[in-house]
Amino acid sequence: MTSLSSLADAWPTLSRLLDQALALPPQARGTWLDGLSGEAAQHREALHDLLKTAADLEADRFLHTLPSLPAGADATEPRAGEQVGPYRLIRELGRGGMGLVWLAERSDGVATRRVALKLPRQAWGRSLAERLAREREILAGLEHEHIARLYDAGTDAQGRPFIAMQYVDGEPIDAYCRRHGLATAERIGLLLQAMAAVAHAHARLVVHRDLKPGNVLVDAQGRVTLLDFGVAKLMEDGLTGATALTEVAGRALTPDYASPEQIRGEPLGTASDVYSLGVLAYELLAGAKPYRLTRGTAAELEEAITLVDPPAASDTAATPALRKTLRGDLDAILGKALKKAVAARYASVDAFAQDLQRHLRGEPVLARPDGRAYKLAKFIGRHRLAVALGAAAAVSLLTGGALAAWQAHQAREEQQRASAEVRRQRATQELYIETLSRLSVLAAEEPQALTRPGAVTSVLVDKLHELAPRVAASPDDRGAQLEAVMVQLNYDRRFAESLAIGKEYLAHLQAHGAPAAQVINTYASLGRTLFQLGRLDESETMRRAGVAWAADTHDHDTELKRIPLAADLGGLLTNRGKRDEALRVLTQADDLAIRYGAADHLRYESLLRLGMFHLGFDDAQALQRLQQARVELNANGDIDDDTAGQMAWQLGDALLANGRAAEAETAMEASLAAYRHGNGRDSRSAVRAFGRLMGAVSRRDPGRAEALIAAERDALRRLPAGLPPPTDSLLRAREFEAAWLRGDVEKSRTLALPGDEVLKSPATVRDNEVLIVLAARAAALDGRAGAARRPLEALLAHWPDGHTPKRLRLQMEQAMAEVQLAADEPAAARDTAVALVTMIENAQGTASQNYRAALSVAALAAARAGDPAAAQRWLARLAGLPALPFASAAERADIELRQAQALALLGREADAAAIARRLLPELQAQHPLSPRLAQARQLG
Repeated sequence: MTSLSSLADAWPTLSRLLDQALALPPQARGTWLDGLSGEAAQHREALHDLLKTAADLEADRFLHTLPSLPAGADATEPRAGEQVGPYRLIRELGRGGMGLVWLAERSDGVATRRVALKLPRQAWGRSLAERLAREREILAGLEHEHIARLYDAGTDAQGRPFIAMQYVDGEPIDAYCRRHGLATAERIGLLLQAMAAVAHAHARLVVHRDLKPGNVLVDAQGRVTLLDFGVAKLMEDGLTGATALTEVAGRALTPDYASPEQIRGEPLGTASDVYSLGVLAYELLAGAKPYRLTRGTAAELEEAITLVDPPAASDTAATPALRKTLRGDLDAILGKALKKAVAARYASVDAFAQDLQRHLRGEPVLARPDGRAYKLAKFIGRHRLAVALGAAAAVSLLTGGALAAWQAHQAREEQQRASAEVRRQRATQELYIETLSRLSVLAAEEPQALTRPGAVTSVLVDKLHELAPRVAASPDDRGAQLEAVMVQLNYDRRFAESLAIGKEYLAHLQAHGAPAAQVINTYASLGRTLFQLGRLDESETMRRAGVAWAADTHDHDTELKRIPLAADLGGLLTNRGKRDEALRVLTQADDLAIRYGAADHLRYESLLRLGMFHLGFDDAQALQRLQQARVELNANGDIDDDTAGQMAWQLGDALLANGRAAEAETAMEASLAAYRHGNGRDSRSAVRAFGRLMGAVSRRDPGRAEALIAAERDALRRLPAGLPPPTDSLLRAREFEAAWLRGDVEKSRTLALPGDEVLKSPATVRDNEVLIVLAARAAALDGRAGAARRPLEALLAHWPDGHTPKRLRLQMEQAMAEVQLAADEPAAARDTAVALVTMIENAQGTASQNYRAALSVAALAAARAGDPAAAQRWLARLAGLPALPFASAAERADIELRQAQALALLGREADAAAIARRLLPELQAQHPLSPRLAQARQLG
């Protein structure tokens, strides 16, 4: 049998052929299959399997997996607290004509998750059982991050069928958009998530058939989940009226969102969902439904859907600003999705989504006329930097004055500025035309020359130097060409060459009195390039110079460019341990953002870096800043996958540091989804995001984290790239973390500690920093301190910038102190802990878990070293601190058990026993052989 997942890539061809086959009588399909030729013949086996499935579906054989309700069953409706199979009902979530949905939780000890439990309204009898059976069969084949997961299905003691699905704590997409006042781009972003889910279903031969706001929920993190495949229809199934479900219950649809063919009762395909998504998109973007009714009756609505063309969305919009936003591309996209004729709509949901993405990127959309002027205007609008004009050089030549006219229109308020910009664009065109000409010659005469890496960009650089004498008399022309090549080289990751051209460009701007905003923006680009090259001293110097440039100039454009540069500088100073100056610079950036960038929501850059500045030092302040940053970023609307992933993981880190592990897990899941979407499952960023998510999961359920890590390892091994060493290192680090948090010394000892191969070079050591730190803490817990010591010492020795007060540096020093304690070296542990305490205090980081952990090691080490007075002082400082929330009982227990051990050594056994007895109930989830559990029992 052909796997459905293997059909996705070939689905457009298969769909067309399948339509031909299903139009034939069943007895004629075998002959049709045998007669396939050419490209179609390679799909014969897949089509055979699909047609066999279609025959089963037409015979309704798939509907008999669940029984109908027994005659004479109790007619009372479910009540809170009632047991349905293994589930206890909590509260009703919703109801429709055919069934109820209850929030429930499993009560048999197998799992603790809450679910949405679907139950029949008993008056519907067999038809509801058929519907639930259909939904179970469909959902079992769908596995997608934006489709509600199926957990369980069965019957209760009364013979009632039920389905347990993922419970989504969200609200309908239209209500979410209204409540948050989302901008158009943000609404499109939510639609794209829903479209990805529908496209996934279509690739597995499932049409939803009831797409509407109530079936598209959005949670607090802005994540979409698609619900209710109960009326979904497998594509091979014949007419909509072919099952008892529709015979008894009538047409299963929501008229406002139904397609014309659905209203007419015709066979449905993927185009029906395209139409319904078009109605949903129209409503979300225009704020109104596409059909205006006078009588408001169902008959009038059905007549409008089948016969009346909806007005353009821009004509329906309530405000002039929204009408302007919708006019043009979005009107065309929505109009194409809502065509009455199936063939005139988008060929697939994916094609619909791609056109929306083209609109967001400023590219020409397929729904618009294919005119040259339209394409050129879209191209120039996308590429404000001149670098991208090379690809449009030929079009620009053909259109003559169109470019100048467009530029002048865009800058009509300042005609002189527009003319200068046109000259710059023309200079860049000349550079790219010359480059294209040279590439054409090389392609004909020396094609092998173009096969070398970077060959095209090298020709561009050669032409830049060759044209220098020709444009020497025009500073604007020369500057435009230098900027274009600088950016192009940066995109190609040829950072050293980009730096050289960029420095020449900066000097050129300064020599010819360029606007301050342009100069500052170039400083920012060079600072990032130097950072990419690892030249941190030079990057810091470059960023300082940029922030200080034109210090007396405070116009809007200049300060808008200064904001991200100051934020970049503050972030770099934070990472280099220059915390006092970092705070001053970041505060300056935030003040500028409040004063000049509020309308553009640029404040998220300074808030994000302020959050990271405080994380690990003042965790409550860090969380407050990062939550503000998320609000600003969402309002900005310009969020790519990397930005979304970074924002979510940093917020997740702050939530975890503040003891809010469940919320942290949700944020980390969003980060992982963004990185996987943008970079792929096996990308470095996605693997790191998965590791951070496992860190959050481990705080709540280390056993679940271990199972998820094992599954991810297997999944990555099956990918073409396999499991490279850096990925294996990251996964192993999180396995150590889960074992350490659970106190599972047996599992910890089955994991390989970092060996000599990790210590071959300083760079390799730093690449394995997370593994080394977590392995060291696990080894200290299970008595293998000596084995973990060497990698940890190597990491500390090779750490850049020495003893800088950075969050990871604090964790490294804490791990070393714990290893020294475990190795029975109290004097060394005391010295390490005291140095760590001093570092944290100098960095004003006492409102953190790190500080408490360092004090507890200092106290226990002093007590073991025979210095009771010092131990008493450290304990007094620890006892005087206000309570802080912890994400896991294990981490709090580690601190308090060290405190209790120190008290016992000082002869205060009663105080030590009181701490241990308080901890024992919280440690019951530890592994039976957990050293934490054993220590608490001994002290208590």
